[in-house]
Amino acid sequence: MSTMRWVPRIVFSITRPLGCFTPLEAGHRRCPTAAFGSLPLTGFTYIEVLAALVILSVALIPILTWVPTSIQTKLKTERKTTAIFLAQEKLEELRHKIINNFGVDYTVVTPNPFDPPYQDFSYTVNDNFNTNIKTISVKVWHIEKPDDDTTFYTQVTKR
Repeated sequence: MSTMRWVPRIVFSITRPLGCFTPLEAGHRRCPTAAFGSLPLTGFTYIEVLAALVILSVALIPILTWVPTSIQTKLKTERKTTAIFLAQEKLEELRHKIINNFGVDYTVVTPNPFDPPYQDFSYTVNDNFNTNIKTISVKVWHIEKPDDDTTFYTQVTKR
């Protein structure tokens, strides 16, 4: 005659009250409660929950490493787009000044910051100061990444 041992196991279940343990060989037993009547003893063991957490964590690692990269890419794209618009705006401003007063040298060697809200961007201007045709270049960059600059060129002729 075989003797069956009752080995308790911890079972996690939302539908069963705490304190209901089930023996391994009696998975079909029920846990009596006053509020819910007789509920089946089903649920997850600690090992099953642990295995699920390991699988989820392994699946989430690539996603979590992707998030900082996408944030950096977004920030770089925003800065580059802003630098392009600021360089274009400064170039148009210089073009109008040159048309009205062609004989002035518009070179700006020392970096100048833009007015707020773009004070984190700086620019320099290079004017070749030719007598009949001027080649103007505007270089714009963010103060945190001066190597990542944007340079626009234009030519203006004397009228």
